[in-house]
Amino acid sequence: MGGYQMILILLVTILFSTLIITSYDTLFDQTQFAYYETYNLQGIKVADKQFQKIESEFLGNIYSFSDLNSAYSDYSDSLTVNDVTYNYHIEASYCDSTGHDVGGSSSYQRFDVRIWAKPATSDTVYIGTSANPLSMMLTDMGL
Repeated sequence: MGGYQMILILLVTILFSTLIITSYDTLFDQTQFAYYETYNLQGIKVADKQFQKIESEFLGNIYSFSDLNSAYSDYSDSLTVNDVTYNYHIEASYCDSTGHDVGGSSSYQRFDVRIWAKPATSDTVYIGTSANPLSMMLTDMGL
């Protein structure tokens, strides 16, 4: 085997190794994206569960409209789903019909939820932040 053939075999080996490493790295990245989106979707479902709980407490006359603001003005808890703990924080505030804070009492309330989770295989996942929380508005319909 000549020197030319040895260099050619060495270059082919380097090219093949680079392709394999790049392929595995890309597959790993895609898997991480899929897991991240799964955690994100589960966090949104946790927020929806909390919103439904607030609505049912109001519609079922468990809490009055003003009592909801007191109960959820600074509420924190957690929920574990598939061995991942989703920590959530709910803040209630009176607002106008467009969702802007009014400071005092009004016929509308906005409930903001921020969620974070730390899966074992991933970085911390944030669903809703202080600047952009998941929100729901509720109006006092005189029930």
